[in-house]
Amino acid sequence: MDRMLLTSQASGQLNLRGRSLLEIPRAVFQAGAGEQDNHASVVRRRQAIESVSFDAGGKGDNPNWWEVRDLTTLIVSHNQIAVLPEDVAVLTALEKLDIGHNRLTKLPGEALASLPLRSLDVSNNQLTALPQMLPWQTLAQLMCGGNRAMRALPGALGECARLAELSAPDCQLVGLPASLARCVQLVSLDLSGNQLGVSADLPEGLATGLVNLRELNVARNRLVSLPNALGAMRALVRLDCRENQLRSLPHSVGGCSSLAEMYLGQNQITVIPDSIGDCHSLRTLDFSRNRLRALPGVLGKIPLGLLDASGNELAAVAPELGLCTTLRRLVLDGNPLRSIRQSLLTGPTVDLLAHLRSKLPEELASEGDSRLASFMPLPPPAARPPSASFEWDTSRQPQTQQHQQGQQQGQRQQ
Repeated sequence: MDRMLLTSQASGQLNLRGRSLLEIPRAVFQAGAGEQDNHASVVRRRQAIESVSFDAGGKGDNPNWWEVRDLTTLIVSHNQIAVLPEDVAVLTALEKLDIGHNRLTKLPGEALASLPLRSLDVSNNQLTALPQMLPWQTLAQLMCGGNRAMRALPGALGECARLAELSAPDCQLVGLPASLARCVQLVSLDLSGNQLGVSADLPEGLATGLVNLRELNVARNRLVSLPNALGAMRALVRLDCRENQLRSLPHSVGGCSSLAEMYLGQNQITVIPDSIGDCHSLRTLDFSRNRLRALPGVLGKIPLGLLDASGNELAAVAPELGLCTTLRRLVLDGNPLRSIRQSLLTGPTVDLLAHLRSKLPEELASEGDSRLASFMPLPPPAARPPSASFEWDTSRQPQTQQHQQGQQQGQRQQ
């Protein structure tokens, strides 16, 4: 332990992960604590300055005085720590604190708020709430998932202007503070495995405020609907809403122009809105285990690679879906489809798409075949035998101008 503390003085980083600690060693805080600015300490500092030797290095394993760095990273996760002391405030240069997977029941909010923390991980503890005072002005990453008694996030969260990642899965959150919509720099938001939807669905302002959000995970909640303004999330790339109670998708979903992955499995959706055809970046679409009765033809306009509509109530599939020439996997099993043979449903996707195109008018079917051909890879060139040598075929080479003139003169003489 002493050697690790000495090393941290040179690197500014201390990793005590998984050491069965019951508390953070006092030496960690003593290294960051300064003496009170009284007369005795002033005298001692003055004497130290007068006696300093610029030729003297560290003794033994101690770092040289000019190599000592303030602690910027402290990792004490996967221990048995029950208390984070107020003394953490003495680590005035601390930017990253990972105290996840411990036994904390509360946090010293005022002490933490005094630090320049950029990353705070308090996940998988026994916290019932986060303090209203945290380093909101500097915090860019907040991990607080796995606190299974936590029912709410602090209303002051909206003051976190630099927050880019918020991870709060597997808690007991029943709602979100409206102020969360002011975290405009948020890129990743994980709220999976909570109780969202029990008292209220997602705030409507969330979609219009989080304009830079790229990943939204609200899987395994109890949501009945998504914000009507969902389409305002134009930067959204991945949306995971699996295992909720959604009955429909908002019509504005077509505005999610960057959306590449959308997971809606295990809900109660009955209809796919036509506006989904405007999601031109969509590559993966999961509607498995819902209550869909039909797949609309508008899906044929999207460059999908995977479409999973298994376990629904499908009685019909629009033939226009066969025009989706980028589709590499179409999953339709577990539906009461009678118009498509079982061998096609379980066979290669390319055969299923060809069957769907055969139901289209001839001009549309031929268009789909030509589009499909454009996506087919060209066969590799035939390999030459190793011993064969490449020779120019002079009989097929273009004739030079001088040779052409000679031939013309010969013809005139004849």
